[in-house]
Amino acid sequence: MMIKSGYQEGLYYQQGFPAPTEALEEQLRALLRENHGVGILGGSYENGFPLCMVSELALQMLGYSTFAEMEEATGNCMAGLICSSDYSEEGFAALTGECELFLRGKEENRWVRLVKRDAVFPGVDKKLWIASVCDMDALYQKELQVNQMTMEKRRQDLAQQAKLAQANRRLEHQTIALEHALAEARLNNEVISAIGKVYWLIYRLDLEAGTFQQVSVSDTSHCILGDHGITAERFPESCKNTVMPAYQPVMQAFLDPSTLPDRLAEREEISQEYETITGNWHVGRFIVQKRNEYGRVTRALYAIQIINEQKKQELEYEKRLAGIAEEAQRASLSKTDFLRRMSHDIRTPINGIRGMIEIANHCADDLQKQQECRQKVWEASGYLLSLVNSILDMNKLESGAVVLAHTHFDMMQLLKEADSVSSMQAAEHSVHYIVDETQSRIVHRYLIGSPSHIKQVLMNLTSNAIKYNRENGSVTVSCRELSSDDTTAEFLFTCADTGIGMSEEFQKHAFEAFSQEGRHDVHTHYEGSGLGLSIVKALVEQMDGRMEFSSKEGVGTTFRIWLPITIDQMPLSALSDQAEAPIDLHGVRVLVAEDNDLNMEIARFFIEQNGGTVIPAANGREAIQKFAASAPGEINIILMDVMMPVMNGYDATQFIRGMERPDAAEVPILAMSANAFQDDVLKSRAAGMNDHLAKPLSTEKLLSAIQRYVARNQ
Repeated sequence: MMIKSGYQEGLYYQQGFPAPTEALEEQLRALLRENHGVGILGGSYENGFPLCMVSELALQMLGYSTFAEMEEATGNCMAGLICSSDYSEEGFAALTGECELFLRGKEENRWVRLVKRDAVFPGVDKKLWIASVCDMDALYQKELQVNQMTMEKRRQDLAQQAKLAQANRRLEHQTIALEHALAEARLNNEVISAIGKVYWLIYRLDLEAGTFQQVSVSDTSHCILGDHGITAERFPESCKNTVMPAYQPVMQAFLDPSTLPDRLAEREEISQEYETITGNWHVGRFIVQKRNEYGRVTRALYAIQIINEQKKQELEYEKRLAGIAEEAQRASLSKTDFLRRMSHDIRTPINGIRGMIEIANHCADDLQKQQECRQKVWEASGYLLSLVNSILDMNKLESGAVVLAHTHFDMMQLLKEADSVSSMQAAEHSVHYIVDETQSRIVHRYLIGSPSHIKQVLMNLTSNAIKYNRENGSVTVSCRELSSDDTTAEFLFTCADTGIGMSEEFQKHAFEAFSQEGRHDVHTHYEGSGLGLSIVKALVEQMDGRMEFSSKEGVGTTFRIWLPITIDQMPLSALSDQAEAPIDLHGVRVLVAEDNDLNMEIARFFIEQNGGTVIPAANGREAIQKFAASAPGEINIILMDVMMPVMNGYDATQFIRGMERPDAAEVPILAMSANAFQDDVLKSRAAGMNDHLAKPLSTEKLLSAIQRYVARNQ
C-alpha cells in the first residue's frame, strides 16, 4: 500500500524505501517548476517492484483520485501502469528515439505509454514523466546487499556465539567442578576450624598407619604442626604425665588406638572427662573424620577441651542436689520422728482422758476425786487442742494461706490476757512468771493489727520457756515501745528463762519445723510438737518483724522480737476498759443451728443455765425454716455452725439476710466453727455474720458474746 512518508512540492515517496538523493530531488523539483503539466512516477521496471514515488498530478492524469484506487488497479507497481507492448524489450527500445531523455548515470528515464484508468492512450496533451530512479534502485539494491551482509554477519555472529556458549558451558562445568572441590575443602576447613574454636588441642589420627599429627587452627584455615609420632607410644605417655592418678586407668583405656575403630563403629564420637595434675578439668573427644568403603574408621580427630567453668557449675549443682537430698532426707526423718511423737503425744492425753473418766465412774461418790479427774481431763484436752492448732497453723504458714487481721486492739489488754494464761501455766509447773515492769514501757496502747497472731507468738514463747524450764526456775517477760512516727510504733518483746537452754548444734535448727532436741531433763507432762518456734518465726516475718535468740545449754534462753504495729488514731478505749456485766440471758431466744448432737447439748445446757431459750436446728435449711416461721423480733440471736449437711452456715446466713422481713438484716448471727483461721473469720463476715467463735467454744466467751450482741441490737 502507498503511504505518504515524505512530501516535497506535490511529490510523495513510499515508506520503507530510501529517500531520493538531494540531486535527484532537486532535478525533480525543477521539472515540476518548469513543466507544470508534467506528472512524475518513480520505480523500477521489474515486474512486481513497487512504486517508489508519485506526484499528485500523475494520479490525476492516470484517472485516480486516491492512492488506494491506483493500488487496487495496478498492484502498486510500475509494470502495472505500462502498456504491455511498450513493456516488452523490443517495444521499449522502439520508443527510445521519440522520448525526451533524462539521463542520470547509466540508467535512462524514458517516455512510455501508460494505461489510464479507463483507456489506453498513445499520447496526451500533458506529459507523464517516467523515472527509473536509478539512485533509489541502487540504494535499494544496496540496502538488500547490506541486509544480506548483515544477515551473514548475524549468521556468523550466531555461529560465533554458539561456539562461545559451548566454550562457556565447558568453562562453567569446569568452574562448578572446581567450586565443588573448593567447597569440599572449605567445608573440611570449616569443620576443623569450628572444632578449633571449642578445643584447645587437636590431633589428626591415621588409624591405619597408627600415627598422629597435631593440628593448628586459625579462624579460616588449619595446618599441620611439627608435633607428630606414633599414637600408641605418645598417648599413654601423655596420659601418665598429665592426668590425675585417679583418672589414669580410665583414660589409658579411652586413649587406646587399637580399640578405637571398634568403639567408633556405630558412633560418630566418644568422649571422656578427666582431671589433670594441675587441677584443671578436661574432656577428651574422638571424632570420626573418614571411613573406608566398609564403614570402618580410618581417620579421626582427637580434641581436648578445657571445661573448668562447666565442671565447676556441674560440681556446684551436684553439691546443691546433695544438699537438697540431705535436707529432704533430714526433713523426712524429722517428719517420721514427728509422726512417731504425734502418735505418742496424741495417744497419751487420750489415754489420760479415758482413764480419768473410768476413775470418775469408779469413784462416783467421791466428789473430791471427781473434781480431780475433771481437772486432769481438762488439762489433757487443752494439750490436744494446742497440738492440733499448732499442726494446722504450720500447715497454713507453709502454704501461705495465713491471713493477718487488721483490727483495733489494746496492747495493754492483750498483754494482760497473755500474762494471765502464762502465769497459771507457770504455777502449774512450779516456775516463777515475772513481768519486768522496769523494762516495760508502752506509749501507744491502742493499735491496729492482728492481735490473735501477736498473742499466739507471745504465748508460744512463754509456753516453751515454761515447758523447758527447771523446777523453781523463772520466766521473765517485758514489752517496750522503742520508737514511733505518725503512723507506726515499734515494739520489743522479750522472753528470758532460766531453763535447760539449747546446745550449739541444735540452735542451727531451732526454727525448723518438727525440730526438737532430745533431752531427758524436761519437767513437763507432755512433750512439744517441735512446731512452736517455726510458727513464731513465720508469723513474725509475715507481720514484717524480726526475731533473734541467745541460748546456753544448762543456763537458759532469751528471745527478742521486734514488731512494727500501726497506731490507732481513733481508739475505742471504752471497749477495752469496760468490765463485762454478769451473764443474764433471761428472755433471750437463741436459734442454734448445729448438726452435732454433743455440741448442741453443750450449747443448750449453758444458754438455758443462764436463763436463755434455745431453738434447735439440725442444718442450715432447718434454721431458715424456723427463722421464717418466727414472728419478727421473736428470735434475738442466731448461733450458726459453718459446716452442716443439707445447707451450710454461709448459705443459710446469706439467705436469711436476703429475706424480706424487718429483722432479717438486723438479727445478730454468730458463726460457730472449728475453722479458726483469719481467712475463715473473713469468710464468715463476708457471708453476713457479725462474729466468728472458734471451736472448741469457751463457755464464758460464748455467753458473753450472746449477751453483748443482744444488748447492742436492742
